[in-house]
Amino acid sequence: MEKANRKQRLHGWDDEKIYFWDDEERKEWCVTDEAELYNELLEICIEYFKKKGREAEK
Repeated sequence: MEKANRKQRLHGWDDEKIYFWDDEERKEWCVTDEAELYNELLEICIEYFKKKGREAEK
């Protein structure tokens, strides 16, 4: 699977947090520390994998 070709990247560390690297700002942001953003991302993941699971059952 090919990832989106973007300068910004999501990544994780062994601290079980998700980080966003912004090349433009040359700064790392902690997604996990932003409750609203984290919860929105979680909902997107839940819906994505539910849909993927339903498609796999076909």
